[in-house]
Amino acid sequence: MSTTQVIKTARRDIYRNLVLRTARLELDDGEELDKDPYEYPFDYGYELFAAGLAIGFLHKDYREESKGSYSQDFTDVDSVSSDEVRTAITFIWELIKMEEDEKTETEAWELARQYADAGVERISRDMEVKDQFDLLGFMNMAENRWEDRVEDVVGSVESEEVASA
Repeated sequence: MSTTQVIKTARRDIYRNLVLRTARLELDDGEELDKDPYEYPFDYGYELFAAGLAIGFLHKDYREESKGSYSQDFTDVDSVSSDEVRTAITFIWELIKMEEDEKTETEAWELARQYADAGVERISRDMEVKDQFDLLGFMNMAENRWEDRVEDVVGSVESEEVASA
């Protein structure tokens, strides 16, 4: 059985401030954006979700407060128009399922949402300090943490397989 991976957030306020398309959709007729569009680092909510998911997962940081308080659905992962973003979200979710093998697919997807919300909060805090999304800093952080984090997941799965053999 496969769970439906609906992208949701409990941090709608942050998405509103960081996603241009979301900001435009929420404007009343005739209302202008009050910020320069270049200040919005993400065009779509699913892009911010993917970045937040990666950051939350890499930092092993998830936001338990999000559970049960989601205020906005964006889309199903299968409906994301960007192949790269869809693949990144699915890949990290698969790592979460491996690491949390006692959880159902639905529970693992819930944890993915919590990782994403925690990561989105980190992005927001970083932007408050730097006044822009530091893509280079994000890439450097990911490069420095990625290998160790994946090794943690794969190593823990291999250890469990050896123990059960």
